[in-house]
Amino acid sequence: MARRWVELMKRGSGLTILEIPHQTQLNPGRQLKAGSTRVIVSLSNPIMADGLKFLLAREFTVLDVAQPDGLIDAAERLRPNLIVTDIPVPFPDEFDVIVELLRRRPESRVVVTAWSADRSLAARAFRVGVFGYLKLDGPTEDLLTAVRDVAAGRLYLAKSVAPDIVTLLMGPARASGS
Repeated sequence: MARRWVELMKRGSGLTILEIPHQTQLNPGRQLKAGSTRVIVSLSNPIMADGLKFLLAREFTVLDVAQPDGLIDAAERLRPNLIVTDIPVPFPDEFDVIVELLRRRPESRVVVTAWSADRSLAARAFRVGVFGYLKLDGPTEDLLTAVRDVAAGRLYLAKSVAPDIVTLLMGPARASGS
């Protein structure tokens, strides 16, 4: 499980999953029933998407591996509890699809994966209503933990991004100890 997603992608067995919730419906305490969590995986890299589907299928019902441009239609048709998606780079407005998805499916929870550890990107993801955020180059176990935590009603922020988010929230003067 300590293998990196990038390594899995190179071997053709990596996956990525996201769940997208609506900010007005943010209710991290509500736990989804074990075995009944319906997941859509939507990653811009099809090899990673297939790999993630394989990993998630052991614990969750994986409904579809949707291309990002078909995610909203797939979510409306399949009605998932959780969506795992990525933020393609470059992308004109990374969160337009997530905002629209959550407008149409506010009961779905979203986990976002990204290549960037940019704290403003992560903060914005949570502001629009995602339940989880992590970097794509992290350990596979981080992705599985994120999906499990979000399905259990908890928010998830990757350890690699958390210190920067805290610094952003505290402001530069308090974070530096001045």
